[in-house]
Amino acid sequence: MKKLTFFFFILFLLPYISFSKTLQIHTVKKKEVILYSSVPAFIISKNTITVSSKLMGYVTSLRVDVGDKVKKGETLLKIDSKSIKEKIKQAKANLENASFNYRKIKKLYRSGVVSRKTYIAAKSAYELAQASLKDVQTLMSYSVVRSPINGYVSKRFVQNGDLAAPSQPLLSIEGYGIYQVEANISNSLFYNILKMKNIPVIVGNREIEGQLQYTQKSEDPISHTHLVKILIPKTSFIHPGEFALILVKIKTINAVVINRRAIITRGGIRGAFVVEKNGRAFFRILRLGQKTKKGYIVLSGLKAGEKVIENPPYYLENNTKIQ
Repeated sequence: MKKLTFFFFILFLLPYISFSKTLQIHTVKKKEVILYSSVPAFIISKNTITVSSKLMGYVTSLRVDVGDKVKKGETLLKIDSKSIKEKIKQAKANLENASFNYRKIKKLYRSGVVSRKTYIAAKSAYELAQASLKDVQTLMSYSVVRSPINGYVSKRFVQNGDLAAPSQPLLSIEGYGIYQVEANISNSLFYNILKMKNIPVIVGNREIEGQLQYTQKSEDPISHTHLVKILIPKTSFIHPGEFALILVKIKTINAVVINRRAIITRGGIRGAFVVEKNGRAFFRILRLGQKTKKGYIVLSGLKAGEKVIENPPYYLENNTKIQ
């Protein structure tokens, strides 16, 4: 009971307790800050390959799905092409006949029975039959579709049993290593981004810097935007397909900036403890603007020259005396 009474006594005295060494007090100043406009974007792999079919046939033995990792040369799926099998069978039969005929004509030519013209024709037919079989066998090798790179499957356009046609996309493979951020930027911001050397990119709660790599000079007539691609460094927390934000510089201004360590939330309201001229701290509601590397721009509630408390303790109350 005595301990409980002492606790309430301390709470009663908190507004009258003076703080000094335990608190960090910062004087708010006007600073030069850059205003940005955020543009939604997506992360893509610079090395993206769409695997297509070179044969007409049905998809069989589909071994991968979206998100699966694949290695270069790994079998992705097979194309069952009965027509190619029939062509190989026919090409082998043609080669067998041409070979038999060529060997027979060759003996007759050496014996002087047939002319050189007949011999050359038989030899050409045999060589043509060999080439035809080789071409058809090459087509047959296309029935096994393999991964051209190391990466992972980002898109799948077919499933087992689907009919594949030449040049039809089957899968998209995203390579590892080099990533880009792709965005459509409005005409009003396009010329701003052209002047930027380093472009801030926000991924999750992290910020990285990228360099402008590609810009589409012509404006899209429907959306009135320009396609831009920004090269970003390889990092462990970035994956293709993720949402990102590109920060495009608008202008530079002088504004009151508060250190983010001084901003707290009380009762769902953001503000800061301000040490007023009488030396007492009061919680003040602030209207904050853009977040910068130096802190937050203060739109209202605080003036340059005023003092705020950084990392105020949770038990700090209004009207507390600050030495």
